[in-house]
Amino acid sequence: MFAPAAANEVTMQPTRITIGTRGSRLALRQSQLIRDLLKARFPRMDARIMTIETEADLLQDRSISSLGDKGVFVRSIERALLERRIDVAVHSLKDVPADIVTPDLALAAFSARADPRDVLISRSGVGFDELPAGARIGTSSPRRHMQLRELRPDLDCVGIRGNVDTRLRKLEEGQFQAIVLAAAGLKRLGLADRVTEYLEVDRMTPDAGQGVIAIQTRQDGPIPEMVAAIDQLESRVCVLAERAVVRSLGAGCNSPVGVFAELHGKSITVRGIAAAAVGELTHRDEEVGSVDEPELVGTRLGVRLAARIGVAPYTGT
Repeated sequence: MFAPAAANEVTMQPTRITIGTRGSRLALRQSQLIRDLLKARFPRMDARIMTIETEADLLQDRSISSLGDKGVFVRSIERALLERRIDVAVHSLKDVPADIVTPDLALAAFSARADPRDVLISRSGVGFDELPAGARIGTSSPRRHMQLRELRPDLDCVGIRGNVDTRLRKLEEGQFQAIVLAAAGLKRLGLADRVTEYLEVDRMTPDAGQGVIAIQTRQDGPIPEMVAAIDQLESRVCVLAERAVVRSLGAGCNSPVGVFAELHGKSITVRGIAAAAVGELTHRDEEVGSVDEPELVGTRLGVRLAARIGVAPYTGT
């Protein structure tokens, strides 16, 4: 873990860096937020943003699950980082696989967590419980699909692709009666007024790392130390626990797993929900432990959930 450093403590501070990101409006906004944080700590540094097209961007006509790969949102950006075309990569943490470690790269910092909840946006303005039976709900997330089926088995969950603006347009065109999105993205884009209902985390458990921006760097040179200056410790502790749950289940971005961690003084509470597949029986559990051992706490929960859904725990070997 990189320890945060003050601006005058970073050795050989670079004067110019390039930040790599996807080209969507949300991805650019998140990269701008990280750039502003870095420039606030290092005012003399020049930071530019480079957009990179990912495999997920190139294959908009296919569902994410059909791509069969956990890294479709990040791999092209990681390649640019390894090839030194960029110095820093900015990702939505929930898109970064928990069980795949890219050699020579590190998640050097995590942003403060924005609103971790999911939200419902309905075309008619009615809330989740008031949606009519058979209403088409747009979501491509197996995690959301799993929990929506559990809460309202009478709804029709249908896959939807595209960025936030594209999904809102599809809703307005009448392709869906409602869609489910992450609150954090809408708020970062100034679109919170579109929300019909916030789905509380005890009802709709979020993705691991939802609401957190991950800043990835190469492991060598001064940049990891510099980026660590904006690392948010509370976020780091929570997401290390959450990602340990996902990793223990051998689950990736396309698996029906939800997990959310909260700090209470010197303890951390991690709650999870999982199923072997969408439509299978869901299992909920929680684990409490020390904030000094977040990955151990998450691993204990993940191993227990793995046993309950009938899969072998992932050992990383």
